[in-house]
Amino acid sequence: MNLYSTEFVILAGGCGTRLKVDLPKPVVKLGGKPMLLHILEMIHMLNPSEEIIISSSLRNMRAIKRMVNIPVKAVFCRQMKPSGTADAVRNVLRKIEIEEKNVLVILADRPLTKAGTIEKLIKKHIQTNSMITMLTSKVPNYDGFYRQVYYDGRIIRDSKGNIVGNLETNELSDREMNENMEVYPSTYIYNKDWLKENIEKIKKNPEKGEYYLTQMVNIARSQGEKVNSLTIDASETLGVNTQEQLTAAEEVLRARARSGEEQL
Repeated sequence: MNLYSTEFVILAGGCGTRLKVDLPKPVVKLGGKPMLLHILEMIHMLNPSEEIIISSSLRNMRAIKRMVNIPVKAVFCRQMKPSGTADAVRNVLRKIEIEEKNVLVILADRPLTKAGTIEKLIKKHIQTNSMITMLTSKVPNYDGFYRQVYYDGRIIRDSKGNIVGNLETNELSDREMNENMEVYPSTYIYNKDWLKENIEKIKKNPEKGEYYLTQMVNIARSQGEKVNSLTIDASETLGVNTQEQLTAAEEVLRARARSGEEQL
């Protein structure tokens, strides 16, 4: 499989604070191996034509190099002072010359997404000539397993089903959180040229003091640009930020093993 037109960027700057471990989040083990390795192995299956870019702090970079056997060609891009996901991607675009037409961004704490899913996402993005194509997940409720995605952001659609925005949880009321059943895991593929032209328009979040990549959807829609999505099962979009979510992710891996389903 040759996805020549896509550059992969992994945001691996997580500290692991909410996991309550004394390790950077990307190297916390899931199913016996670092979370980041799950993503790297998934990307390896896609046969990328270029080096994978791993954005991280110096502390995380050192831990990753020491603890992760990286199966693909990779280059690290150091984020000097972590200031949010958009700051990390902006830093990558400034420091590394990307030749590919598209840039796919995935978080290191989303280790359950499958290679086939990412392939479908890239193909849809290219076929629809969109500026942004993103993964989303629709859930029936926020009980049981689905409680683990409750604190993900929400997708906003119009009456025709078009994405008109995406909101972080701190931008939503409790009622809106409970009534909106479509979440997103912050996995996006962008048209690179459009991304470079517009990422500087992102404003600092007044509460967190950081720059969030989620604002790119709102910027694209304000310009009348295409924003598409691929909706997948929540078991693939689960983020691992707490011990409870780590336990839920372990159960997903065990369920896949019991059913003979491909892990990637």
